[in-house]
Amino acid sequence: MNISVENIFNRAAEDARGRAESVISAAQDGVERAGDWVTKGKTPVRRISDMTLRLANISHKTTEKLVKHQTKTVESTLDAAGARLKAAARAESLGALVKTQANLIPATTSRVVDNVRGTVTIFGDAAEDVGEVVKTTVTDFRQKAVKPAKKTAKKKAAKTKKKAAKKTRRTATKVAKKARKVETGGTSSAAAA
Repeated sequence: MNISVENIFNRAAEDARGRAESVISAAQDGVERAGDWVTKGKTPVRRISDMTLRLANISHKTTEKLVKHQTKTVESTLDAAGARLKAAARAESLGALVKTQANLIPATTSRVVDNVRGTVTIFGDAAEDVGEVVKTTVTDFRQKAVKPAKKTAKKKAAKTKKKAAKKTRRTATKVAKKARKVETGGTSSAAAA
């Protein structure tokens, strides 16, 4: 009888070991998948880095255009101021001075409007370039996004562990019942015989 009980317990222990190994294997697989998922995280970092470099390039080009444009604006303003001063110096009377200065107003207005248009155009071009970079990056992320698994590796491992624990409890209960039967003299049919 002791040998039967011992065999039952040995089978239960072996079954429990097998289930434990199954749980460990499932956990290892889950961690392996998690490692792969983390490694794929490099791709979004590269995309963001690329976008940052492209935006920095746009910023530098825009700054260069603005500095050149402002230089031309200041030069044209200085040229206009010099022309006004020379016209004032050549004026033979106060009336001639006022008339000459009044005649220069349309040119001044036109120059100011042209300078503002140039500045707005530079900023408009930069906005278009930035919009294109953002649009391209967002589209790229949507198309190639790393899609998380429906169930994380942690959840899968926990579920596997619960299943294995449940099976182990069932097996232990069956083993205990068989052990009690062996200790009490077997099954009812064995007792009748």
